[in-house]
Amino acid sequence: MLNNWLVQGLITNWLSSGIVILGGLLLAALKGTQSPLLYPILYGLGGAALILMCLLMVRRLYGVMPASIEPRIRFWLDQIGASTKTVVIPGAKFLYEATLNGKTILVAQDEKDQKYIDLRANINFSEDDNKRLATVQGGLDGIVRVMRLFLALMRVGYTGLDSPIKSVGLFKRLPITRDFNEEKFVDAFFSVEAAVNLVLTIASTPAPDKNPASD
Repeated sequence: MLNNWLVQGLITNWLSSGIVILGGLLLAALKGTQSPLLYPILYGLGGAALILMCLLMVRRLYGVMPASIEPRIRFWLDQIGASTKTVVIPGAKFLYEATLNGKTILVAQDEKDQKYIDLRANINFSEDDNKRLATVQGGLDGIVRVMRLFLALMRVGYTGLDSPIKSVGLFKRLPITRDFNEEKFVDAFFSVEAAVNLVLTIASTPAPDKNPASD
């Protein structure tokens, strides 16, 4: 995936430099010809610069606004190649089912508490899964302890990790702060995906061979 921040930064710098150079040439030409348009243009540029400074100050103070985060989230999901489906449910400002590498992760913003973006995933365990995992070394309780440890190290929250395992919920909550950006969102999304892969890998642990080959 291309580094979008680098490309956007280069384009922005080139455009701004070009505008400054063209503006300087225009003012020099007007000054040289003693054009009556010189001072109105200077006043206009001064006013535009003042407005721009005010906008930049407001953006620096408040950063990303929770009320306008939805299109950015959808764009960031598209950028990583996720297949995204919009789901309408009561209480959610928006809810996306984002599928990447065969794993589905829910990305949502609560209508009443819009200061956060929630990432969630769910893995169901069957009765046969529990019976098979109970036969591995450490038993089902050992499997539960291992998953809890690794998820804690990955800083991903969980629910349902009890014996027997019926349904494991994984979640991560992101506060929409001034420095909330694409990098933080994508990192969190991939950490939840990695947690899903971890649970699925442990869940598929094969039962020990009851008839090991003799030496």
